[in-house]
Amino acid sequence: MADLSTGNGTAVARVLIQGAGIGGLALAIALARRGVQVDVIEGAGRAAVFGVGLNQPANALAVLDTLGVRDACLAAGFPFEDLVFWNPAGDVVAAIPPPAGRYGRPSNNAIGRPAYFDILTEAAIAAGARVETGRTVVEIEDSADGVDVEIGTWKGRHEEPERTPGGDRRRYDLRECGGRRSRVRTI
Repeated sequence: MADLSTGNGTAVARVLIQGAGIGGLALAIALARRGVQVDVIEGAGRAAVFGVGLNQPANALAVLDTLGVRDACLAAGFPFEDLVFWNPAGDVVAAIPPPAGRYGRPSNNAIGRPAYFDILTEAAIAAGARVETGRTVVEIEDSADGVDVEIGTWKGRHEEPERTPGGDRRRYDLRECGGRRSRVRTI
């Protein structure tokens, strides 16, 4: 089991995750199950999860099994074996068979993003993480022994967040800053 300590050797007790995407929620589940107090803050929340679908290949399903959400994903999705690609005329361009014996069956699962978001969010909360939507980071101050964060209300992708009257300041041992376009990476 990996050591859950900061760079200075102290134990990690509180973590902030900015972004309730697949990676952020999976991390929240794993950390919360190890006894870490986890806060996940997400600006748009489910409203930003469009109705498109995605494929969960066998290796992703194996990780989801470790997180305890594989069966829920399979129940909400469409499990299948061969990955088949067609051109616009309807001709099969490629058919990729499942990897032999490496992972269990099914080899793939097609799932809608809203259902996937709901499954991961419910599992994170059940593990003990606190998930807040409509919230984002306003200010970050790193120090040798942690990070102080001011949380505000998310007003939209192109607007500055609104500060909470009286301030909503929190202290964490570590922070994880969401996706590659997360504004937290620029603060």
